[in-house]
Amino acid sequence: MGNPFDYNWLPYVSSKYGYRIHPITGVKDYHTGVDIGLPEGTPIKAGGAGTVLESGNNGNYGLAILIDYGNGITARYAHCSALNFTVGQTVQVGDIMVFSCSFSFFVMALPKCPAAPVTIYTC
Repeated sequence: MGNPFDYNWLPYVSSKYGYRIHPITGVKDYHTGVDIGLPEGTPIKAGGAGTVLESGNNGNYGLAILIDYGNGITARYAHCSALNFTVGQTVQVGDIMVFSCSFSFFVMALPKCPAAPVTIYTC
């Protein structure tokens, strides 16, 4: 898996994976991904080749896309302002999949390594 941006996105993380005080409810909860504060319309690229499993409005996730990268690895990109792919399409490394809202939510599921997306480089 590669970087979905052309730069290091870690400094833009506005809410980390793990326990936090929810920004809306004010209650401590477990955040299952990371929020990345980006200017609206920022392109988010595919970090690998994969297949779109979900694409569209997804409740609390808003506009979101779920990519299956194979070998049990999936990634959800949520709170997007626009989606470029539909269910069943394939993405290639570097394809612009979505555009961000004022922040985007990113979560990965890794086999035998349930962890925050930032750990994909060390897992």
